[in-house]
Amino acid sequence: MGTMDQRSALGELYDAVTRANDWSLRDVEARIAKVGGSLKRSRINDLVNANPLESIRAEVIYDLADGLGVSADRVAVAVVQSMGFRVSADGITPAEAIARDPHLSEDTKAALLSILKTATERRRGA
Repeated sequence: MGTMDQRSALGELYDAVTRANDWSLRDVEARIAKVGGSLKRSRINDLVNANPLESIRAEVIYDLADGLGVSADRVAVAVVQSMGFRVSADGITPAEAIARDPHLSEDTKAALLSILKTATERRRGA
C-alpha cells in the first residue's frame, strides 16, 4: 500500500497524460462531458489523489479513460494498482492477478472480478 506522500498509479497516469498533452483538470472534465460522461473535477481530483484508492465504479473507469484519451484497460490496471494490488501492465491481466492472489478471500475475488467484467463489457453510447 502507498503512503499519503506517495502518488498512486492512477495519480501517476493522470499526471503523465495531462503533462504530455498540456491539459488541465478542467480540460479532462470537458473531454469526459463531450462523450456524455458526468465525472466532475472535484471527483476526478479525489480519485487521482486517493492513496490507496478504496473503491471505484466501472463507469468511472470509462469516464477517466475518455477524459485521459487512454484505454479503459490502462485505467483499470492503474486503479487496481492504486488499491494496493501488485499488478503489472505487462503480461498479466488484472483479472489474472486477482484470481491468483492468495491474500484475497473468495468473496473479495468475486466482487473485484465482477467489477472488471462489467468494465470490459460496457459499451459507450449503448
